[in-house]
Amino acid sequence: MGSKQAKFDEEKMREFEDNTSLNRAEIIHAYECFQAIYKLHHPDENALLGPGGFIDPEVSLPVEYICTNLPELKENPFKERICDVFITSGTNVMSFIEFLDMVSAFNPKTSLQDKINHAFQIYDMDGDGKIGRADLEQMLDKITDQPLSEDDKTKIIDQLFKEVNKEPSADGLNTEDFRYAISRAPDFQSTFSFRI
Repeated sequence: MGSKQAKFDEEKMREFEDNTSLNRAEIIHAYECFQAIYKLHHPDENALLGPGGFIDPEVSLPVEYICTNLPELKENPFKERICDVFITSGTNVMSFIEFLDMVSAFNPKTSLQDKINHAFQIYDMDGDGKIGRADLEQMLDKITDQPLSEDDKTKIIDQLFKEVNKEPSADGLNTEDFRYAISRAPDFQSTFSFRI
């Protein structure tokens, strides 16, 4: 994607390798993808550099740029929510470090446990620590082409609760309920993955 190899200082590169499921080549490739999106909107490539001419990993991009230009997210109905989960600043911009964390979470080498934890955060739309009826209704709205009636949504959600041994009146799925539900989806680990 880029002709120049990414230039991180060695300490930062080791930190990335230690804190993600990515190897050095994958980290450099992730940076090249981030850089390509950056260049679409900012022609000054030098803005990506920090002290000493090394890449500044704190450089940020608006989530909109990432959602519309990263092919792995472009068509995903949860793309904004996925990005939101990895943004730690509470803003609508994503730093390279946050981008790297997101790419790492979806890497096929990431453990099933980590993938389940990230999926739970993504589907817990309101961030209240459970996947409640309102979260599930939002999910259904995002994944269906035609709007579902309230009655159809209720039936689907009640069935989901039944399948994870919850009463239909339960207030939501906690992390253990979610793990149980995911354990019944054998293709989860491969579908909750992408390589950039």
